[in-house]
Amino acid sequence: QVGNWFVRKDEHPDGLKDVLAEVKKSGLKFLLWFEPERGHAGTELVEQHPDWFYPADGFYLLIKLEQDEVREYLFNMLCKFIDDFDIKCYRQDFNMPPLRSWRMADEKERIGIHEIKYITNLYRLWDDLLEKYPDLVIDNCAAGGRRIDIEMMARSVPIWRTDALCDTNRDPDILQAQAFGINRFLPYSGGACKRKNDTYGTRTTYAAAYVGSWWNVNNPTPSDEEFQWMADRCNEYFLIRPYFSCDFYPLENSGWSHLHTGWNAYQYDRPEGHDGMIMVFRRRNSTCVTSVFELGGIEADRTYTFTDIDTKEERVITGKSLIEDGFVMNMPEKHSSKIILYRS
Repeated sequence: QVGNWFVRKDEHPDGLKDVLAEVKKSGLKFLLWFEPERGHAGTELVEQHPDWFYPADGFYLLIKLEQDEVREYLFNMLCKFIDDFDIKCYRQDFNMPPLRSWRMADEKERIGIHEIKYITNLYRLWDDLLEKYPDLVIDNCAAGGRRIDIEMMARSVPIWRTDALCDTNRDPDILQAQAFGINRFLPYSGGACKRKNDTYGTRTTYAAAYVGSWWNVNNPTPSDEEFQWMADRCNEYFLIRPYFSCDFYPLENSGWSHLHTGWNAYQYDRPEGHDGMIMVFRRRNSTCVTSVFELGGIEADRTYTFTDIDTKEERVITGKSLIEDGFVMNMPEKHSSKIILYRS
C-alpha cells in the first residue's frame, strides 16, 4: 500500500485515533512508520502523479525526490500526519535499491547527478521537519541500517539498525557482536531478538533503543509464565536504560566466529554519578570460565560496590585494586549472561 497515504478505515474506523488515545493513556509517545520514497502501481499517489515516479524497476516505483515539488508534497503530507496524530517519532523506511533508477535517468556526461540531487533533497526534507518540529525524533530504518552514514546520523537515530534479526530463530550473537562494534561511534541505536525465554538472547538486544518482539502471527500466544518472563526482561531493561547514554568501553570480544567460542563484554560508565554497568556474555562453545577486565572510568581513591542483578550478590573492591588487578568475572555456564551494576 505504499503510495496510499491515508489511514485504512476498514482496519481503523477511527483513523488511528483509538490507538493514539491508548498511547497517551499509557504515558507513552506515538511512533508512526512511513516509507514515502516508494510507490506501488495502482495506489493513489502513483495514479494521481505518475510523472513523480521513475519507470518501474521491479515490483515498486521510486519517487523522484530530487524534484522540489515532490519534496514539498512529502513535507506537507508528513506535517499533516504529525499534527493530526501528535507524532513524536517519525520512522522513515526505505526498502528498494535506487541506483539503477538514478543511472538510467542520468545523461552520459552527468552520471550521478540524479543521485546527488535526490540525496540533497532527502536531507532538506528532514531538515525542514526538524526545523518545524524541533522535538521530533526521526527513526532511520532503510531496510535495517542501510543509511547509517554521518549526514543521516546528524539528523536521526536507527531504532532498528539491522534486519539480521528479522528471523525468529536467528543467532543473537550476531546482534551482540554488532553492538560491540557500533556502540563505539553510534550510541543511539537498537535491534531485536525474538527468542522467547532466552534471557541471553534478549540481553544481547539491550541498547539505547530496544525492541521487544517475542511473538507474532507465526507464534502462539505466550503462556502466563512467558508473559512473566517478558515482564521481567522489560523491568530489567528500564532499570539499566539510563546507562546507555553514558561512556562506552569495549572490554572483550574474543574468538568471534561462527564457532561461538569466545566471550563478549562491554561497560557503560557514568562519571558524574560514579556508577555504571557491565554486560558480559559467555558464548555457547566457549571453554573459558574466567576473564579479567580492565574497566574504564575507575578512580584509584574510590571504593566500588558491584552487584549482580540476577543473584543480588555484592562485591566491594577498591579503585586501586581494579586498576592494578582488573575486575575478575567467573561464568561457569556456557551460553550465559551477566549484568553487573556498580556504584561508588
